[in-house]
Amino acid sequence: MLFSEIDKLITDQTGEMIGFLRKLVACRLPSTDESEGDNAQQIVESFLKDLGFSVTRDEPIEITEDDGLNYGSRYSVVGLLKGKGDGKSIAINSHADVVGVGDRDRWNHDPRGCEIVDGKIYGRGVVDARGCLTAYLFALKALIDSGVSFKGDIIFQSVGDEEILGKGSEKLVKEGYTADAVLVGEPTNLDFCPATRGAGQFIIDVYGRTTHSGVAYEGENAILKAIPIIEALQSMQYRLDKEHMHVLWENYPIAHVANIALIEGGESPSKVPSRCRISGLAGCIAGETLEDVYRWVDETIKEASEKDNWLKENPPKLTWADIMQFEPSVSRLDHDFLGLGEKCQKEVLGHSTKPRAFTAVSDLRYFIEDGKGLGANFGPGSINQAHSFDEHLDIDELIAAVRIIARFVYRWTNTERSANNNIK
Repeated sequence: MLFSEIDKLITDQTGEMIGFLRKLVACRLPSTDESEGDNAQQIVESFLKDLGFSVTRDEPIEITEDDGLNYGSRYSVVGLLKGKGDGKSIAINSHADVVGVGDRDRWNHDPRGCEIVDGKIYGRGVVDARGCLTAYLFALKALIDSGVSFKGDIIFQSVGDEEILGKGSEKLVKEGYTADAVLVGEPTNLDFCPATRGAGQFIIDVYGRTTHSGVAYEGENAILKAIPIIEALQSMQYRLDKEHMHVLWENYPIAHVANIALIEGGESPSKVPSRCRISGLAGCIAGETLEDVYRWVDETIKEASEKDNWLKENPPKLTWADIMQFEPSVSRLDHDFLGLGEKCQKEVLGHSTKPRAFTAVSDLRYFIEDGKGLGANFGPGSINQAHSFDEHLDIDELIAAVRIIARFVYRWTNTERSANNNIK
């Protein structure tokens, strides 16, 4: 009876929830391509206060006059709702910052407008991750409006820097804003994802020998010489998948994703290019480290170069960027935390899914990086929509997420802390 009443509250609040998401998406801050405008964090802060949370702001870094990344708008909002007894605590973490809109001509729907078409809501951040923030906030609202109590504490964290350097959650964890378990709002299509991908940003400079385009055959084209390096990195993905696998990644087409993201080369159409720069991200999974990635990429480049006389004598230069170096992470798996997720899924969806890895990097890594913490990414929407043009979220999935979260939070926080692997 309890959850049927809560489900009705969620249904009745759907219009309010969509309106709230619209307000969030309309905010230009925090964003990677905006420096002025309304800040979504103010809306989250106000909402938490109305729910009865004690709320504080946390600056991820010291703000200086040279605030090139606009960290003045990237503060975190932390809300605390104290439990009434010795129940398990939970941290709920998601991010209010979004990536840039990009080329507006590529959008068929207003990226700030939250248009609804055929049951889907469109706009920058509806999936990553303001839709997730909305789902968690309205799950808490439905629980509180229903009059239920919580034995354990609830710590709500809306961070303003996840998309750039991830300093928001990193600082919160260092300051002790942790709990017995964490749910991180990311688009997982309602699956519980207790592991995150690791990735390292590489830069590879391939060198050639320039000459006039009319006698291009006398030169060594750096762009063409880069091709076997790229092909070798693509082949590396499949080789690593055969040699190293983890159960949470085994159903993905590729686990060790190596993405070639940028290619720069050449000086003029009248010259054979003397240099080509390749950059991207090479991934790793649970049980591996970035040191493994560094070694694999280095070995792959050297092996490919040995097969070409020019590259053998003029080896490419590999460097690793100062940023975008992420270790993989995985939660404890020997606990009913994930079993509780499956139970809540089945009640709402009529079926449950086995936990899987989240194929992107997320702030979950800060909470479980030592392999001892409990946590998972969870939220509505598909990672395929994140950062895309015409980013959109299915409204029915958003509502289902709210129902699953409400069940999870209620059950988890009303389980005695002394109880181990026994969540009803």
